[in-house]
Amino acid sequence: TIGNPDFDWEYVDELNVGFDLSLFRTQRVKLILDWYNKVTRNMFIDLPLSAFSGAGAGGTAPLSSARMGNKGVEFSLSGDVIQNKSFNWNIGVNAAYNKNEILRVSDVTDFIREGDTRWIEVGRPYGTYYAPRWAGVDPENGDALYYNADGTITNEYKPDEQSVPLSAVMFPKLTGGITTAVRWKNITLNALFSFVSDVYRWNNIDFYIENQGYMTSNQSRRMLYDRWKKPGDDALLQRIDVPRNFTSKDIQEASFMRLRNLQLNYSIPTAVLQSAKIIKSANIFIQGQNLYTWTSWRGLDPENNRQYGRFEYPNARKFTAGFNLNF
Repeated sequence: TIGNPDFDWEYVDELNVGFDLSLFRTQRVKLILDWYNKVTRNMFIDLPLSAFSGAGAGGTAPLSSARMGNKGVEFSLSGDVIQNKSFNWNIGVNAAYNKNEILRVSDVTDFIREGDTRWIEVGRPYGTYYAPRWAGVDPENGDALYYNADGTITNEYKPDEQSVPLSAVMFPKLTGGITTAVRWKNITLNALFSFVSDVYRWNNIDFYIENQGYMTSNQSRRMLYDRWKKPGDDALLQRIDVPRNFTSKDIQEASFMRLRNLQLNYSIPTAVLQSAKIIKSANIFIQGQNLYTWTSWRGLDPENNRQYGRFEYPNARKFTAGFNLNF
């Protein structure tokens, strides 16, 4: 990295408009809605430099020249579906939708590469992936096929010429959660669901377990059953001696919904505790965390803020039980 005497602070211009609304005398329904428009000026980026610039191979120059826009809506809605003395049912939903766009890169270019798999370009969201586009497997000979930049198909892998921005972004457009609580007399059941939508990640696990270079130490079911073996095969994976290269098929959707928490609670009646005058209240509970995940992600865990999934230990499923005493 070389120095930049014009390097400056980042600045953020932001507009927020919102309101809170409660309905009915008991505030049975509550709505919170916020809209925002945020522009980041002088955004920090690293500009790749020529090897002849004096920065060496892989050298970069720190710039504060980019501009990025974020527009979105955040809301929370909750209400008591049923509300009486012995039974109560409450449901709540919260969500945030964000539209991101690069508005400017620098005076000399409208796009640069960021890391191995991402692309910063005016008019596209920040975190856009780029890669050669996968065109499938040739059923006649088992060759891996790739799209050239002009849309033609070839069996030659030329990542520098074939890589293009994809309609896949590292950061989600929509995130949120759903809560529900059901109470019957002294028994309460609480549940929390969380979700993330329209997010993609580089599944580096597939790259390894489908790679013929590692087949002596590991063979996946796809390698055994979904690989091309004879002419006419409609296969997912190429012939065994054809290299497994990085392409658009490794950028996979990582949207998910997860049952984050489920808790059953029993509050011991006050009448039972009257004989023990030192205890004001007591309850017993059992709960589970990360109980189930709905997702099409093929890696270990879609909930990962890194740009790739690479055998990271997933969120553990946990079960706990206990009791609370107030003296």
